Amino acid sequence: MALPLFAEGADRGNALQFWSTYPPEPTVHLPVLSLKFLDDLSTAYAWLDVNGYAVETVSNYVAMVAYRRPADFPGQRFPQPLTALIPNDSNPLGNQRVNDLSLAILVSARAFIIGYELGHIY
Repeated sequence: MALPLFAEGADRGNALQFWSTYPPEPTVHLPVLSLKFLDDLSTAYAWLDVNGYAVETVSNYVAMVAYRRPADFPGQRFPQPLTALIPNDSNPLGNQRVNDLSLAILVSARAFIIGYELGHIY
């Protein structure tokens, strides 16, 4: 497994970029910034769920990120998930239910991504 800082080449600006390579060595690449983005998405999803909001907002946000480029946004960056999806006056990490749910979501998503990429190698 490789943990580069961000995606390489044309996918460098892609916030959710994970990939596998083979040969020479079978390697799953999990960019650190993509993992952090996934962590923030998990936290936003958990906060929305715990507070009774529609979690479909996260799907809409991911679709926006998937089909647009950072250059399409102010500052040439995607809006950060926690600021785009959660009100500014809330503290999502200050709630234990949010922390527990977001960790469960993140662990499951990361396991799925690794399994998916291992399938490509296999």
